[in-house]
Amino acid sequence: MKHVRTVHDRARPFHCSECGKSFGEIGNRNKHVRVVHRRERRFVCPTCGSRFGFRDGLARHQRIRRPCGGTAVHKAATGGAPRGPPARGTPGHLELPGGEGHGERPM
Repeated sequence: MKHVRTVHDRARPFHCSECGKSFGEIGNRNKHVRVVHRRERRFVCPTCGSRFGFRDGLARHQRIRRPCGGTAVHKAATGGAPRGPPARGTPGHLELPGGEGHGERPM
């Protein structure tokens, strides 16, 4: 019973030959090698062309970034501006006096 072995017994017999990380199922090890070490990105956003190694990464991207924006491909295709506030260090980004904000705590 694979479920008992991998979940309850925590058996992880499949090891990555490149980094040594272990996996309970050979398919998960194979996905890890493709995505992490070979940097394969099979899942492509049809709107902006962003690529993802895992299907759930694409699904999260599509859920969060609706309508999709912020990439050069999307801007060229739609003429639209990216969603959300401007990135730090770009025109339109507001800096707080003394460098405070963005998770930094004053001393």
